[in-house]
Amino acid sequence: MVKNKNDNATKWFPFSGDHEYFEDGKLYTISMYSNWTRDHSKTGRVGRATLKGRLKFRAACEPHCLLQKEEYVAVNTRRREKLGIKKALPKCQMRLETKADKLRDKFLRVKI
Repeated sequence: MVKNKNDNATKWFPFSGDHEYFEDGKLYTISMYSNWTRDHSKTGRVGRATLKGRLKFRAACEPHCLLQKEEYVAVNTRRREKLGIKKALPKCQMRLETKADKLRDKFLRVKI
């Protein structure tokens, strides 16, 4: 079972959605999800580390989180297309003031 870093307690994730095994709103651990995919999934096993990464920033586990990599990526691509294309932002934008500029200004304005 995956341990929480802060208090060494097992982390429980609620399940949301329709599924043949997991009930909506009930709490399960990442190991329980992983063991189910190993034993019963038609598409194949999803590892604990993979599920941990998928659930890291989610409030609940959804049925598409239990899919293999190719299917999971396809579902997420379709979900993003439904939301619409976001405006492309340039990755390297010139900052108005860099950290070096702030540091230089701090020491140049000090009276000696």
